[in-house]
Amino acid sequence: NCKGLESISLQNNTAITSFNILLCPEIKELNLTNNRSIAISTLDLTTLYNLTNLNIGGSIVTRIKFPLNSSSTSANIWGNNFKSLNIAGSNLKYISYGESESDSVDMKQLTGLNTLSFKNCNNIEKIINLNYTGSCYEMFSQCTLLKSVRGSLNCNGSASYLFYNCLVLNDIDNLTFNFSNCSSLTYAFSYCPRVKYSSIKRVLDNCGTLLTTIAAICYNKRASTTYENEPDLTNLPNYFFGNCKNVTSVSSAFYNSGLESLPISAFVDSSGEYGLSKCNNFHITFGNNKLKSIPTNIIKYLPSAKNLDGLFINNPEITTTIPNTFFNGASSSLESISGLFYGCTKLNVDITNMKDLLKPITNLKIASLLFSNCTKCIGQVPSGFFANNVNL
Repeated sequence: NCKGLESISLQNNTAITSFNILLCPEIKELNLTNNRSIAISTLDLTTLYNLTNLNIGGSIVTRIKFPLNSSSTSANIWGNNFKSLNIAGSNLKYISYGESESDSVDMKQLTGLNTLSFKNCNNIEKIINLNYTGSCYEMFSQCTLLKSVRGSLNCNGSASYLFYNCLVLNDIDNLTFNFSNCSSLTYAFSYCPRVKYSSIKRVLDNCGTLLTTIAAICYNKRASTTYENEPDLTNLPNYFFGNCKNVTSVSSAFYNSGLESLPISAFVDSSGEYGLSKCNNFHITFGNNKLKSIPTNIIKYLPSAKNLDGLFINNPEITTTIPNTFFNGASSSLESISGLFYGCTKLNVDITNMKDLLKPITNLKIASLLFSNCTKCIGQVPSGFFANNVNL
C-alpha cells in the first residue's frame, strides 16, 4: 500500500522471506541485482503498469510475471515504455503475463527495450516472440541450456559472441536476422556444435556492407561432438561466403569445427563472384578439422590474402596431391604461408617436381614449417626453388 513508492533497490540480499509489491502501482524501477533470497524466485509484477526498469542480474529469480495487455485498447497498456531489462547471470527460465503460465521466456510484450542481454542465463531453454533492435554483443553467450530462439533480431554494431558456448542450441530457423548494420560476428557460433551451417549462412546472408570480420565465427564448433550422418553440421553449403565481400578477417573461423569438405562453391556468390575478395587474414582458418581433400585451386579464390599461416594445419585426413601450380593466382600482398600444411600427415607432396611452387608469391617473407610433419612429403628441394622469393 505504498502508493507513491517509485523505486526499490534490494541488492546482494539473501535474507528476505516475504516479498509483495502488487499494491505499489507507481513503481518504475526495481533493482534486485545478485539477490538470492528464495522469496523472489517468482517475481509477481502483474499490477506494475508503470514499471520501466528491471534488474535481476545474478539473482535467484526463476519466473517473472509481467502485467498483461488484454487488448490493444486496454486501459493499461504496458510494454512499449518498459526500456531496460537486465537478466544476465540470473536463474531466469520463464516470462509470462498476467496469471497465464509459460514454458519459455515469452518476449511478446517487451517491444520497447533499449538494451537486452541473456548472457550467462544458464536455466533458459526456449525464447519466443523476441523482437529486439540494438547491440547483440554477447547476447546469448554462455546460455548452456538454450535450445531454441524464435522471433526477430535487429543488430546495430557488433554481434560478436552472439551464441558463444550455446552447447545445445539447435533451433534458430524461426529467428529472423536483420543484420544490415552488423559489423562483427567474431566467435558468434563458437562452441555451438548443433547449429547447422545453413543457419549460419542465413545470418551471413542478412548482413550488410558493414560486416568486416567473422574471425573465429565457428571456432571449436565441434566441441568434442561427433556428427555421424549429419552432413549439415560438417559441410559448408554453396555460396556460404557469398555475402562476405567486405570481410577482412576469417582468422580461426573454422578451427576445430568438424568440417569434412570444402567445396569451391562456398567461396563464391550465386553469380560466381568471389565472396572473400577483400579478406587478408586466413590464420589457421580451417585448422584441426576432418577434411579429406582440399581444392587445388583454392588460392585464386582468396585474391587479397596476406596471411595464410596454418590455413590447413592439423588436418591428418587430407589425401590431396599438391600440384606445382598450387599458388598460382596468389595475391601480390601474400607474405606468410607458415605452417600452411603443418600436420597434414596424408598430404601427397613430391617436392622434387615442384620447382615453381613458390614462384607466384613474389612478396613472400615467411614459409617456415610449410610442410612440417607432412610424413608423405618426399623428394629433394630443387635448385632455384626460392629464386623468386627475394624477401624471404
